[in-house]
Amino acid sequence: MVQKIRIISIISLLAILFVTGVTIILVLLNGFPVKYMDLDDSGWISLNELYGSLDLGVRENNNDDQICVEIYSLKDGLPVKMICDES
Repeated sequence: MVQKIRIISIISLLAILFVTGVTIILVLLNGFPVKYMDLDDSGWISLNELYGSLDLGVRENNNDDQICVEIYSLKDGLPVKMICDES
């Protein structure tokens, strides 16, 4: 019985590592800039933010002589977040 629990635990751990690795590879191949993935400005990029970035795009947007970067949803083109330089 203990042997079966160990085997199931090892298989579960390997499956979690595999899914996490595939998600990271997909995100890196997607081309979305890593510096914009931290949408909640926590200082950490969560797995949810990594996976969510697959549905996001980046475009420049100049507002009132400020250079801004707009993060938008690829699904409908609506803005998700605007990041502007402080200068």
